Amino acid sequence: MWRVLVIDDDPNVHLLIRKILGSSGIDVIEATNGAEGLSQSFQARPDLILCDVMMPVMDGMEFLSEWSTNTEISHIPVVMVTSLSEKDRIIAAIKLGACDYIVKPFDPLGLRTKVSKLLKEMSARRDPPQAAPPGLRKKRPLVLVASENDAVRRLAVEALREHYDVVEAEDGADCLHQAMKQPPDLLLLSHTIPVIDSRKVVAKIKGSPETDGARIALLVPGGQAETPDQAFQALLNGTIELPAPSDALHALSGARPALSDAVHSAADRLLERDKYYFYDRDDVLVLTVNAAGPAAAATDRDAFDQRLRTELHEMFSNNRSTMEVDLCAIAPENTDCIVLIEGIVQQADAHKVNVAFKVRSSADADALHALGVPRSQISAESDAWTTA
Repeated sequence: MWRVLVIDDDPNVHLLIRKILGSSGIDVIEATNGAEGLSQSFQARPDLILCDVMMPVMDGMEFLSEWSTNTEISHIPVVMVTSLSEKDRIIAAIKLGACDYIVKPFDPLGLRTKVSKLLKEMSARRDPPQAAPPGLRKKRPLVLVASENDAVRRLAVEALREHYDVVEAEDGADCLHQAMKQPPDLLLLSHTIPVIDSRKVVAKIKGSPETDGARIALLVPGGQAETPDQAFQALLNGTIELPAPSDALHALSGARPALSDAVHSAADRLLERDKYYFYDRDDVLVLTVNAAGPAAAATDRDAFDQRLRTELHEMFSNNRSTMEVDLCAIAPENTDCIVLIEGIVQQADAHKVNVAFKVRSSADADALHALGVPRSQISAESDAWTTA
């Protein structure tokens, strides 16, 4: 049975949490201040700690300071329980090691869901999956999308999830928490995000050695553009204009809406992936070629060939046999594309690697087949992948 330690000086909070978590079969242990909580942490060795911020004798921040320096209990995850007026302390709590926070008054379903999720993550860490073979790169860049508007987040996630790992945040405090937990490669941030404003969020991220390498762009709804002042602008890497919130859901209804393409293109550009790039997906190497890719490869043929040879050699060394080439952003009959495609096929054959091409339409599939690529190695965007 899971055990959760609740550290709070309010008996009504203890009663409520015991009722909520007890219905899920979780054993709840109680402490009324940080000092008692430390004692209970050593004695009961709970699986999770819920800790209030403001308490007598020893408050939540003091508890965290003691907890974080003691190796016997510092592995136990701590979730801070705070009111809206205390949210400015969350950043400090996260830096001390708190893994998450809950805002009072909390709803029963939200508390039960968050606690269950953390306990499941602990189970997964106790029985971790087999490590990836040595030499494999990080699979895909991580993009953090932070906006209070559900429609804006959906638009960004829809645009990016095929080629990026994406996490979301609804306010500035949640954004900082997510960024400290797993530093993003790219942060897309609404200008008017609540709780902690965007200027403070960006300053914290750029001021921390763990996250200062993140690229940051503002998500600006159309018709509501606010120009950041010069000091704020200097911390940013760009802006991405979105539709007005009322139109965002409609924009998602198309198969490849122009605005989703714009978000994807902006992310590629910000992370210098606007030409062509490789990433790992399971046991397959994926090469994605964007609109500028064929011309870039044709301009510096030797550099592209060397990069391709290196990637294919790494594939072969790690016993992978298939490379998928995504050509959905280009027209295969273009002269530069023909040179690019022929080079890919030649290098793949030399390394005994199967290559599967993905294109936008049946017309593009015909053009690719005309270059000598077998039909079995081509799929249109709506088709399933097939390989020779």
